[in-house]
Amino acid sequence: MEKEEKKYPRVTIVMPVYNAEKHLKEAIESILNQTFTDFEFVIINDGSTDQSKEIIISYSSDPRIKYYENDQNIGLIKTLNKGIEIANGEYIARMDADDISFPERLKKQVAYLDKYAEVSIVGTWFLFSDSKEEVKYPNDHESIKVKLLTGNALGHPTVLMRKSDIQRLELRYCVDYPEAEDYHLWTNAVMKGLKMANLPEVLLNYRIHNHQVSNVRASKQNEITKRVILEYWEYFFAKYQLQFSAQLRHLLFGSVFKKTEYINLIRLCSVLIEKNSELAVFDHSKFVDLIYSYQKRVTAVFYTSQNKYKVHYLLLALYDKYFHKFLSPKAKFLFFMRCLNLYG
Repeated sequence: MEKEEKKYPRVTIVMPVYNAEKHLKEAIESILNQTFTDFEFVIINDGSTDQSKEIIISYSSDPRIKYYENDQNIGLIKTLNKGIEIANGEYIARMDADDISFPERLKKQVAYLDKYAEVSIVGTWFLFSDSKEEVKYPNDHESIKVKLLTGNALGHPTVLMRKSDIQRLELRYCVDYPEAEDYHLWTNAVMKGLKMANLPEVLLNYRIHNHQVSNVRASKQNEITKRVILEYWEYFFAKYQLQFSAQLRHLLFGSVFKKTEYINLIRLCSVLIEKNSELAVFDHSKFVDLIYSYQKRVTAVFYTSQNKYKVHYLLLALYDKYFHKFLSPKAKFLFFMRCLNLYG
């Protein structure tokens, strides 16, 4: 008699838990009540000191729940990577211990990845529970790829990933990018050739905590996000432009520009458009729209935020097509008045 082949679930949901007793029951039940049922639910307790363990154990009668416990608190990133290694499913879904997945979430995401074999990661739109604000990230890969040049483009707890692609490319969350580990993973995935999408439907309630919006945490996240942004740009364009990193940082994040800096940044924008057109890295029209937004910001900042307005700036403005293209009539008028010292 032939040995029966072990049947693995189609989906593994990975949910790290750390002191999440307040909303944990809602999170667990939102997964157990999915209309798609062929899954294993990997719950990893990362050293909780509240009642999280007891809450999880109370659901142990459901055979789909696979409970794991870290010997000590090792943090979200290492726990997520542990979950990836444990996962048996064809697809890996993310879930946070305080969010709520809508009943049709897994069904719709699995159907999408089944239909589109070229897509490796699919997220969904989501709703901030407290503010009721809907977050609608771009749907198609080319739009997501461009959006990642400015920041995140997928809601982390909404994603479903094709495990074979994650394993083949050895994609993991990196401990060097705390607070932006998901954003770093998405950019890394794009750089390795994977395609992504978002379902244009709200399928998750996302909860923000007080500790998530603290000033210290927000500042740290902002700095690491900037680092990911720069690395993503540099991967595609750094080798084509001298002093690219310094100029790019100024273009993306600068708030004050001298005359020579302004001229160099406008020139950099033209180079980026030219190189992208030549290499076809990003969708041309979407990339041009993005670069124009930076040109508009740089132009507005340069012409409206000088400490001292000099008459020779007038000559620059008269021949600067971006001055005429991007500044409003009121901004142009005030600029001329300031250069002539007729306005404070």
